[in-house]
Amino acid sequence: MALIAILVSVVILLIGFWFVRKNRGDLKKQSLIMTAAISLSITCLTFQYFQLSAHNTLFATLAAIRYGTQAITMNVNGDIAYSLNLSQPLFTIYSLLLSALYILGPLCASMFILGFSRSVVEYLRFRQKGHVHVFSELNERSVVIASSLYKKRPDSMRVFCQTENASEALKTKARASHSLLVRYDETKLRLRKKRKYHFYEIFDDHNLTLKRTAELVSVLNKQKKPVSATTRVFINHDQLEMVRNIDERINADGYNVRIRYIDENQAEATELFHHMMNTMQIGQKGYHYNLLIIGCGQCGLSIFRTAAWLMVLPESTYTIHLVDKNARTIASNLKEECPEFFNAPLEAYFTDDPTGKNYDIVFHDLDVKNAAFSDLLNTISVPDLIVVALKEDNLNHQIATKLCRIFASESDALSVPPLAARMRSKETSTLISGSAPIYYFGSIEKRYDYNNLIHPELEEAAKVVHRSYYRSNEWTPEIEHEFYRYVNYESSFGQALAMIARRRYILASKPSNIDSDAWIKEKLSDEKYLSFLGFAEHDRWNAYQRINGWRCASLEQTRVIAESTGGAKVKNDALLLHPAMVSCQELQKREEDIDSIRRQYNPEAKGVGYIQSDRYIVGCMPEILQSEPIEES
Repeated sequence: MALIAILVSVVILLIGFWFVRKNRGDLKKQSLIMTAAISLSITCLTFQYFQLSAHNTLFATLAAIRYGTQAITMNVNGDIAYSLNLSQPLFTIYSLLLSALYILGPLCASMFILGFSRSVVEYLRFRQKGHVHVFSELNERSVVIASSLYKKRPDSMRVFCQTENASEALKTKARASHSLLVRYDETKLRLRKKRKYHFYEIFDDHNLTLKRTAELVSVLNKQKKPVSATTRVFINHDQLEMVRNIDERINADGYNVRIRYIDENQAEATELFHHMMNTMQIGQKGYHYNLLIIGCGQCGLSIFRTAAWLMVLPESTYTIHLVDKNARTIASNLKEECPEFFNAPLEAYFTDDPTGKNYDIVFHDLDVKNAAFSDLLNTISVPDLIVVALKEDNLNHQIATKLCRIFASESDALSVPPLAARMRSKETSTLISGSAPIYYFGSIEKRYDYNNLIHPELEEAAKVVHRSYYRSNEWTPEIEHEFYRYVNYESSFGQALAMIARRRYILASKPSNIDSDAWIKEKLSDEKYLSFLGFAEHDRWNAYQRINGWRCASLEQTRVIAESTGGAKVKNDALLLHPAMVSCQELQKREEDIDSIRRQYNPEAKGVGYIQSDRYIVGCMPEILQSEPIEES
């Protein structure tokens, strides 16, 4: 009988495992199936110990458990009571307590079996996945990323930690993305070398995010067997200085940790930029457009920065009107950030006269609620794109709707220029229904969509950009380590994104009877054209670096840096100083001066070759954009 019971238990467990595998997408079903299988197996093993009557019904097992428990209770009560010589009142209290324990016993056992079976299910699911995505906290942002990640890569594993404080609604949404909810934090996960781990530090408290990042990095660095782990840390633009400090410490610790900081403010601007790329027309001489930005808070500034460094192309022209009641402060800050675009006196940018300015950027110091705003719309040309990025969602919607009425002709509503308005709050998202043709951006579903925030295809392109600087065909540990340093991968990502704009620029002049790839290769084989785009790339890099806090190192500062490093380096990542941040006209002379300084401390030092590097990177465009398919509308 014992052997038969064991065989039946094994068969039940195997059937349970088969059903679990069949329902691998539903954690709830898997847990219930495993609970039933384990419970039935235990029942089979204990079946022979119960005295069953021939007349018992389907509830024979339950009856047997009841009678067996009752018999044990009576015997134990009697034996213990007799040995303790308890009086009647004490015996009654004791009997009640013991009976309560016997009632709670099966309940506790059931909870134990349920928890154990759930652990078995989690273990089985972990074993099947090569990529494990671990979210530090269950919140609205992390749920959105997990949901979009499930659509993008359903074969990966998603795990939520620290779920105790989350609402039941969030837990339901997390489970809907076929994610696991665990009760321990990610630092206690059993890391296995054969899997690739992706950690997401995305707490609602940004300071806590940075604190937990340091803790996680410490744990990963102490692993005896280094695992493949990338940590993605979500920050806002104001924390860049703190990020650089952490990055420097990680750089000193070793090669074990790959960490990527994601600027959430910039992500919102990037989302809008993709919309701009599909809206703006490009000709054989670059982009020519009028852009109206209403509201220059953090979002508006990020939009301007993105447009400023990314649209740098030879012979491109554009007019940007920025409307904000604090326009003078904003203009002063932007002029300090990027003098390449603000080379005239500050007052010149508050008039429509483009004399002495590289680009026609005009600031309007007024409140959109005043009549002066309507008067302004009558004096400027019809924009190619309007962006409304004020703080209040309601006001954004009101202004956007008002602009639709102003620019729409009586007979054709399609005459309204492309219009984008920020709508972040869920409470105001109901305003969108039935509105005019407005592109709404900034919602949590769009901002934290995996494709928009992580850019997995763009990351592969950025790696090719970074590797191209080393003129290497291999992805070595040293190159990988340098790529994940904050000062390098941010620049590589920006350059990969700029390649899309360059590609559109080249294809604008393509004859209809020639293949796109063939045309690009033909154009890039022309040294004069390659030099033309190489200088444009230097201007773009120069603007991008300045916007991100870098400044041009003087020759004296370059000499100090070279002396302290034995001629190995001429830039300072900590102080954000780079000697090549000069105009294209000055770059050739600056290269000669830098090489001369380096050879004073290292006679065998190679030339910096900034001009050649820019041209080489542009020449690698086909390889960069084909490293992974980057979708273009």
